[in-house]
Parts: sequence; structure tokens; C-alpha cells
Amino acid sequence: MTACKLVILWIGIVVCFGCFGFFEGYKDAVATGSQEFFRDIELEGTLLFGGIGFGVATCVAVGIYVIGKVRAKLLSKGCAISLMVISSAVSVIVPPLVMDQSGLFRGEIGAAEFCLEDGLLLGIGLLSFVAFSIAVLRVHQR
Repeated sequence: MTACKLVILWIGIVVCFGCFGFFEGYKDAVATGSQEFFRDIELEGTLLFGGIGFGVATCVAVGIYVIGKVRAKLLSKGCAISLMVISSAVSVIVPPLVMDQSGLFRGEIGAAEFCLEDGLLLGIGLLSFVAFSIAVLRVHQR
């Protein structure tokens, strides 16, 4: 898969997750009776689910990339697994940092959402690392 297709895939996954978070936040805002169009609750949902989308998209795009490179004998299996470790770490570390810098996640509910996202991202990172590492180890090089 070419780099352009991987970038489009990455953007598509992040946008889908972010839109889902926005509309979930909108649904919650309407349920509470808020009359404003663009509220903090929609931004919170967008950041929360967009961060999860960032983690999923990063792990999937890097996983597909390294499998293709290992299959074409352009990358060793050890280096590919190292790249998966790095991408999993980035996908777990970056979204909570962005959430923290936004200033929207304060108080007990914000801390709970923060921990929820970090836990989900940790699980996604570990699962993708294990799945793509097994796939890399099973690749038959051309």
C-alpha cells in the first residue's frame, strides 16, 4: 500500500471517530436542554473519540506499512516490530496530552474520561502490537 493511501486511511479513521464523538456530544447536549449550537460537550466528545481514532489509525497504518515492507524485504522483522512498539507508544501517549492541553477535561468527570481514554488506548496499543507482531513474524518474504 502506498504512503498516500495509508495517509488517506489514517485521516479517514480519525475523522470517523471524531465525527462519532461530536454527534454523541451533540446528543448529550440536546438531552440536557442546551440551546447553543457549538458547546464544550461536543468538543469533549470529539477529542475523546478522535483520540481513540488517532490510536487506532496510527497502529493500523504503521502495521500495514511494516507488513508491506517486510514482505518486500525492505525491512527486517526485528526493525518492523520495533516500529510497532514505537507506534503503539505514540498512540497511547499523544491523545491524553492533547486532551490535557485542551482544558476541557476538568474535575471528577474529566478525570474519569481521561482515565477511560488512556485505558482504551493502552488496550488498543497492546492488542495492535501483538496482532501486527504476529503478522510480521508470519510474513513470507518475496
